Amino acid sequence: MISFRHLSLRSKILLFLTGVTLIALVLACSAFVLLDQATRRVDARVELEREAHKLASQARVILDFGEPGEMDGVFKMFFENPRLISGAVYRADGGLFRSYSRLMAVIPIPDSVPGSDWVVQGDYFSSVVPVQAGGKSFGTVLLIRDQVDVRQRAREFVGVAAAVLGMSFVVALLLSLRLRKYLIGPLLELSRAATGVARSNDYAVRVSRHSNDEIGQLVDDFNEMLAQIESRDARLSEAHDTLEQKVAERTIELSAANTKLRAEIASREEAETALDRSRKKLLLHVRQTPMGVIDWNLQAQAMSWNPAAEKIFGWKESEVVGRNWRDFLVGPDEIGRVDRMWSEVAERREGVQSIQHNRTSDGRVIICEWFNTRLVDEGGRIVGVASMVQDISRRVMSETELRESEERFAKAFQASPSAIGILSVEEGRFLDANGNFVNLLGRSREEVLGATDLELGLWTEPSDRDRLFWNVRRQRALRDFECRLNAREGSVRTTLISAESVTLGSSKCVLLQVHDITQRLDLESQLRQSQKMDAIGQLAAGVAHDFNNILTIIQGHSALLSAVASRDADEAESVAEIAAAAGRAAKLTRQLLAFSRKQVMRAQVVDLNEIVTESAKMLQRLVGETIEIQIEASPTKALANVDSGMIEQIILNLAVNSRDAMPSGGTLRVSVGRVLVDQEEVELNPESAAGAFVSLSVQDTGHGMDAATRARAFEPFFTTKEVGMGTGLGLATVYGIVRQHRGWIELDSEPDRGTTFRIYLPEAGVEAMSEDGGKKESGRRVADGQETILVVEDEPALRRMLSRTLRRHGYRVYEAEHGPEAVEIWRERADEIELMVTDMVMPGGINGRDLAKKFQTDRPSLKVIYTSGYSPELLVEGNGLPEDACFIAKPYAIAELAGVLRRELDGPGDDFTPRS
Repeated sequence: MISFRHLSLRSKILLFLTGVTLIALVLACSAFVLLDQATRRVDARVELEREAHKLASQARVILDFGEPGEMDGVFKMFFENPRLISGAVYRADGGLFRSYSRLMAVIPIPDSVPGSDWVVQGDYFSSVVPVQAGGKSFGTVLLIRDQVDVRQRAREFVGVAAAVLGMSFVVALLLSLRLRKYLIGPLLELSRAATGVARSNDYAVRVSRHSNDEIGQLVDDFNEMLAQIESRDARLSEAHDTLEQKVAERTIELSAANTKLRAEIASREEAETALDRSRKKLLLHVRQTPMGVIDWNLQAQAMSWNPAAEKIFGWKESEVVGRNWRDFLVGPDEIGRVDRMWSEVAERREGVQSIQHNRTSDGRVIICEWFNTRLVDEGGRIVGVASMVQDISRRVMSETELRESEERFAKAFQASPSAIGILSVEEGRFLDANGNFVNLLGRSREEVLGATDLELGLWTEPSDRDRLFWNVRRQRALRDFECRLNAREGSVRTTLISAESVTLGSSKCVLLQVHDITQRLDLESQLRQSQKMDAIGQLAAGVAHDFNNILTIIQGHSALLSAVASRDADEAESVAEIAAAAGRAAKLTRQLLAFSRKQVMRAQVVDLNEIVTESAKMLQRLVGETIEIQIEASPTKALANVDSGMIEQIILNLAVNSRDAMPSGGTLRVSVGRVLVDQEEVELNPESAAGAFVSLSVQDTGHGMDAATRARAFEPFFTTKEVGMGTGLGLATVYGIVRQHRGWIELDSEPDRGTTFRIYLPEAGVEAMSEDGGKKESGRRVADGQETILVVEDEPALRRMLSRTLRRHGYRVYEAEHGPEAVEIWRERADEIELMVTDMVMPGGINGRDLAKKFQTDRPSLKVIYTSGYSPELLVEGNGLPEDACFIAKPYAIAELAGVLRRELDGPGDDFTPRS
C-alpha cells in the first residue's frame, strides 16, 4: 500500500479535497437529522400535553359526580387519534378511576397515580396532568403516545442525506480534475525549467505564464531571477578583465618605488649620524642639569636616572633601573593618587605638573615637584614617560608656615566674638573689619572698608570720638569705654569699646574691639520689670484670698437676710444691692487672680481661628460702627490647649483698650498665625521660649503709647483713663491669663502710630495643659439635713456665718478655728462627724489637706469639702490637693455650698461641680 507522503501533489490535493468534503457533508447531514428528530419529538410531546389538558378539563365533571362509565365515551373520542395508545383517569386519592388501551398497547396502566417525571421506555412517552378547578384537586389524567411517525421521518431524512453525499462526491472529483489542470500543471512546468537551468547554466531560459494568480506571479519572479543572474554573470566577467589590467600597472609602479627607497635609505643614514651627535649632546645636558631627569617605560619601570636624581633621592641608577616607582619612590598612601596622575599623563599631550611626597633611600619623606610628559615615537605610539623633578621641601615648608600664620590671624580676626575694626590714626579710615563689626553697623563689608568713621557717621556723640582718640594717643590703650554708635536705619547701639595703638608696616593704626551691650541692658530692664510684676502678682493673690473670705461673709449674710420674709421692700432692695456689690467685688478678685496667674483654668485643645471668628460680631457691637474690624485667620488650624473663655476675655479686654484709643474711629485688626521661635529670639526676651507657638495679634490705629506708658502698661490699677472710666486691671488680667497659659505677650506701640499686642501660646502637643475636672453647676434646690458637720475655718466671721447657716438647715455643726482644734474635736466626736468643710490654708501648722488625710486614715468614709480663696492649681503645687477632691472656691453662695454638701452626703447621682 502506497503511503500518503509518497503520493504525487495532484493525488494529495484530490484526496484532501474529497475527504474534507465527505466529512463536512456527513457531519451536516447527521446534525440536520438529529435536529429534525429532536424537533419532531418536542412537537409530539407538546401535542400530547395539549390532549392531556383537554382530557383533564372533560374528566373534571365526571370525577366530581363519580360516574366511571361516562369516561368511556370521552376516551373513544380522544382515541380517534391513532398515535394515542393508552389513557387513564385517577381519583384525588390516587386510585385508578378509569383506563383505556388499544389492542396493540404493550405499556401497562399503573394502578395508582405515577410521578410527574414518569417516563415510558422505548418508542413511547407519556404525559401526567392534574385535574384542578377553583384551587381544588379532583384527580389526575395519564396519556401515552407512540413515536412511530417521528422515527419514520428520521428514516426518510437518512435516505435524502445519502443521495446528497453521493452527488457531492462526484462534484468533488470533478473539481479535483479541474484543479490538476490549473494548479499542478504550471508547477510541474516550472520545476522542469529550474532543473534544466541547473544542469546547463543557461540563464536565457524563460517559463510561459498561463494565469494571473499566485502561480503566475511565481513564474514572473522565476523569470526575473534568471534575468538578474544573467546580468550579474556578464558584469563579473567584465570585472575580471579589468583586474588583470590593474595588476600589470601596479607591478610597474612598485619597481619605480623600489629605486626611490634605496635613495631614501642613504639619506636616512646621514640623518641618523646627525641624530647620534644630538643625542650625545642631550645626554650631557641630562647628566649635568640640577633637576632630576628620569625615563620610564609603559610598565612604570625606570629606564634612566641622571646624577641629579641620585642626589635628590639617594639611589644610584644601577639600583633603580628596571624597578617600578611604586616599589621605592612613594609610600602606600600616595600610590592611588600617583596612579591617577600617571593615567592623566598618558592622556594629555602637554604633560602634567604635580607635587608629590616621595621617599629617599634613607627613609626620609621629601616634597618634590614633578613635570611629566609622555614620550611618543615617529609612528605616534606612546613608548614611555619622561620626568623632571626637583626637591621643594624647604620652599613648601616656608610657604606653609607663612600661610598658616596668616590663616591663624585671619581666623582669629573673623571668628572673634567681639566686633573688631582697624583704622588709620591720621584719617580714621577703616583698613579692615571682621564680620561682627560690619554686622554691628548694619552695613556691608564693601561700605565699611576704605571709608572713614566720620563718613560712616559712626559716633552718636562726636565728643566720644575725641575722647577715645585722645586717650589712645596718650596712653596707647583704652579699656571698656562706654559710648553709643549709630547703625543703619537710625538705630543706636550702646557699646563698650577697647582701643589699642598698633603699627602695621609703616602706618600707625588703632585696633578697636567693640562689645554691643544694648541687648544686655534691655534684658536687665525686662528682668527687673518681670520681677516687679511677679511681686505684684503675689501681692494681688494674697489680697484676693483675704478679700474672698470677706466677700463670702457678705454673700452669706445677704442670703440669710434675703430669707427673712418680714422685711419690707426698702430693706429687700438694700440686701439686693449688697449682694450685687459683693458680686462685682468677686469679679474684681477674679481679675486679680487672673493677673497673678492663680485663676482656675479649664483648658482643652481648640482652634484659635474659631474663637476669633466667633468673637467678630460681639466685637463689632462692643467697639461701635466707627471702627472697622478686620479678622485674619491662619491658613491652617492654629491649635492650642487653652481656656476658651479666658481667650475671649483677652480679646475683649484688648478690644476695649483699642476702642478707647480710637475715639474718632479707625481699624481694629485681629489675626491668628503659627510661628516657630528660635533660640536667638529667646535671648531677646527672657519671658519667651523656643519651639512652635500660636500667635494672637490685636492691632489698632489709635493714638499709641509713649515709652513711659509702655513700661507700666501691664501693672495692675495703672490706667491713663479718667477717674471712674476703668479699674486699671484690663491689661494686667490679659498678662496674667497669658502667663497662666505658659505664654508671653509683646507690646509694640509708638505715639500716633497705633498699638499692637502679640500673644504667643504653646501650640497643641508642644506642652501639655492640665484639664480642669469641673462639672456644671447644679440647679437643684437645696434640701435640709440632720447630719453632723465639722467646720474648720480660721476667719471667725466666716466660720460663724457658715455654722449659723448650716444649723438653720437642720445640721449639727462643730466649729474649729484651725487644725489642732479640729483634731481635739475629732478625738471626742469622730463617731458622730459625717462630713468636714475645711479651708485649705490655715494657721496652726496643719493645712486642710493634711487634716483630711489624717481623719480619713481613721475613717475612710469621711466626706470632705475643701474651700479656699486661692485657685486649686496653686493648692496642687503647694499642698497636693487630690484629683478627685470636692473643691469650692471663695466667694461662694450659701445655696451653692449647701447643694455641694447634700451631694457629698447623698453620694453619686447628681452631676455637680462648684464654680470657681
